[in-house]
Amino acid sequence: MFKPYAIRSLGDVPVAIIGQAFPYTPIAHPRRFVADWRFGIEEKRLQGVVEEARAKGAAIVVLLSHNGMDVDLKLASRVTGIDVILGGHTHDAVPVPIPVRNRKGKTLVTNAGSNGKFLAVLDLEVKGGKLGGYRYRLLPVFANLLAADPEMTRLIEDQRAPFAASCRRSSRALTRCSTGAVTSTDRSTSLSSTR
Repeated sequence: MFKPYAIRSLGDVPVAIIGQAFPYTPIAHPRRFVADWRFGIEEKRLQGVVEEARAKGAAIVVLLSHNGMDVDLKLASRVTGIDVILGGHTHDAVPVPIPVRNRKGKTLVTNAGSNGKFLAVLDLEVKGGKLGGYRYRLLPVFANLLAADPEMTRLIEDQRAPFAASCRRSSRALTRCSTGAVTSTDRSTSLSSTR
């Protein structure tokens, strides 16, 4: 379905970008979303993908992971040849990359937090076809200072439209009404008939 990696030339440096999905995706989401897909931490397979990407000319290998910080740290210690793991899932805002040693070198592991609160900026210095240095920073995203994208605003409004009437009727008891998700915080309303 998806290729396990892509090689992109970034500033004339061939960079392999490998994807790794959360192993519990079939449990965390309705199975119909991923009916015929298989998930897991397959270290040997990942090691083979890293080696294949390097053999095809990748000077830098980046793993985009949704494993969680603890799994990424362990993976970095066991799979060689990955320069950087840019992770997600556990929502950790890691202020500096954590260098993890493995039997053939080291891997930088980081995570940019959750819900778009930060943009991680990682500048890599490549010398002689290898990672020579880096600069990393988390830039806070101040959503209230950014103008809403008009096209996205229309899309959200269109998605919410079928639920608008029920949201207006129940507005006193609602804290959120988004694409059918309704959360009641007014307990007196729901309990008034039992008193």
